[in-house]
Amino acid sequence: MKQCILVIDDDAAVRDSLSALLECAGYSVQSFCSGAQFFDAAPRSECQCLIVDMHMPSMSGLQVAERLKLENRNISIILITGNPNAALKLQAEKYDIAIILEKPFRHDALLDAVSNCQTYR
Repeated sequence: MKQCILVIDDDAAVRDSLSALLECAGYSVQSFCSGAQFFDAAPRSECQCLIVDMHMPSMSGLQVAERLKLENRNISIILITGNPNAALKLQAEKYDIAIILEKPFRHDALLDAVSNCQTYR
């Protein structure tokens, strides 16, 4: 069975390109346009990794991570952002975010991060 990866990004082009890349690498992908859509769908399958954009309307990547932690959901989180500063890194630790990837990132960097997700569970 293919490993499942979840993607949350408000930019359709980014969602589509991440999904295509991950599917070509052999993963099963479920994507969502917002944190609210993700939580409404409530995917509780055995997905090992969530890739979430930091800056989205109404619910940021950190807010998604915070809610997942409050719900005791055991999933590794990769946060993608264009501005990985020290304050963000501290918040990421607080919410058990495994990896912060700075935009723009190379495809192999994302695939490496995803393959390492299991290490952080």
